[in-house]
Amino acid sequence: MAAKTASLWDRFAAADPGLLRLTAGLRAVVGLTLTLAALTVGDQSSVVLLAGGFTAVVTSLASSDLHRRNQFLTLLAGAPVTLATLTAGGLLAPFPSRPTWPSCC
Repeated sequence: MAAKTASLWDRFAAADPGLLRLTAGLRAVVGLTLTLAALTVGDQSSVVLLAGGFTAVVTSLASSDLHRRNQFLTLLAGAPVTLATLTAGGLLAPFPSRPTWPSCC
């Protein structure tokens, strides 16, 4: 039984050296779960849940620094950009863009 388990682990480790994909996936899932739990407890709308969940996954996967401090600094630097983008999208939503192609064709 131990030989089968070792063989299975060797195959898994060979497919993901350093377990980088596994840790990135776990970080995304944990971040998404914590974000959605906090927003649900705060009784937020489904739009806020969607934006918060999307932001949690993107930010957790965007930080590929090796050291925790650098990961934190990357996420800290990305927070104002994310908030500015979401604010601009919310403010510009009532003004749909016009198509740039000719309408005659």
